[in-house]
Amino acid sequence: MRICTATLLIGAAFATLSSRLEAQGQFGGAQATEDSEKEESASWKGPLRDALTSRINITHTDADRLRITDAGTVLVVQHEGITASVAKDASMLVNKVQGGKIKQPGGLSALIADKKTNRDYLVGERVYCITVKVKDDAVQLWLLTTQISPVTIKGSTQQSRYKAVLEFEFPKEWLATASADSVIARMAPVLSAERTAPGAPTTVSLGQTEAELEAAVGKPEKIIDLGSKKIYVYKDIKVTLVDGKVTDVQ
Repeated sequence: MRICTATLLIGAAFATLSSRLEAQGQFGGAQATEDSEKEESASWKGPLRDALTSRINITHTDADRLRITDAGTVLVVQHEGITASVAKDASMLVNKVQGGKIKQPGGLSALIADKKTNRDYLVGERVYCITVKVKDDAVQLWLLTTQISPVTIKGSTQQSRYKAVLEFEFPKEWLATASADSVIARMAPVLSAERTAPGAPTTVSLGQTEAELEAAVGKPEKIIDLGSKKIYVYKDIKVTLVDGKVTDVQ
């Protein structure tokens, strides 16, 4: 009888703790909720977030994230291992990106949050960004699939998008002086803006940044690095950049 009572008490305590952590969007930092986490005040965070969202346009949806009310930039998944959940879920598992590698939520948090409806994004899958958050040493992108998929929830088949959080971690204090283009360039191996469809014309313009140039015509075959001056060598053209911006095209 004492063993049973102790087991029940432990189970009740665990359930209470789990519910509190879930409500706070915690579990060792593996989950996040939309309203529980606010950006810490810092003079550089707001401008950086504004600069990022000027390049990655935010997508707006209805309450259950099914209907797109204002479509933004389409991003393409470049790396496997990003865990996503159905769009209606109140909380989200945070996938951390450290040195270009994905660190999925693990331990107790993953066990508690594990659902049969969760899945990983596929490489090449197209997603929208619905929120950008700037932290002291990380940038979070809240993602939502462009495609709607059938999913079985409690025996009922429903239509849903899949959402996930990517938290890109950066060296301490690096973000405070980083440009939006340099942040986006570091994100590119994992997540990048959708390029122009094959066969469509591409544009290289004076004043473009390195990130904008690569988004337009891709990675160069060779880079000649002369310090503040760089020459991007492609199959058909050479592009000169000075202080990170295009100054000449040959």
